[in-house]
Amino acid sequence: VLLDDDVTLPKISSVRDDSFELARLSVQHLAELGHRRIAYAPWSRPESNPWRQQGYRQGLRDAQLPRRRAWEIPVSMTQTGARQAVQGWLGLVPRPTALICFNNTLAGMVIEELRRRGIRVPDEVSVMGGGGEEVPDVTCHQIDWYLMGRHAVRILVRSLSAPGEQAPEHYLAPPILRLGRTTGRP
Repeated sequence: VLLDDDVTLPKISSVRDDSFELARLSVQHLAELGHRRIAYAPWSRPESNPWRQQGYRQGLRDAQLPRRRAWEIPVSMTQTGARQAVQGWLGLVPRPTALICFNNTLAGMVIEELRRRGIRVPDEVSVMGGGGEEVPDVTCHQIDWYLMGRHAVRILVRSLSAPGEQAPEHYLAPPILRLGRTTGRP
């Protein structure tokens, strides 16, 4: 059982988060708050998780919001990447009122960088994370990691009980909205 990834290999099952839905629902949440210009800071390695970017774009379409290529600011998952995300966001005209980060770790670093520059979150920009480690007060769609683990063990036990007879299973863990203090009305 491949955990937290999804590749097409014969006889290999997988359990991962539903990244597409996570990003789509994040856009939906921000749109419901009134945001009409929503940027996205994806991981600069899109091949590792193409579903989040697809979900972000679908969320914009669902909400009938504009998509601008410049509003997608790919960065590394580092302090330098967070600085680049903030610098990229600051250079946008018109500036988006919300920023979705690839994961909670990046969101935490971006919020820290925004505050270091005197930009108030969520008063001047709403910031959302997207799974990963727990970052206090960050609004995000989180995944139940224990649920993922339970599904992986169940799949593994079924596979071991009848080797070669089980078709591969692919489970997507649903995202759960966790409200923090980093999003608000524009």
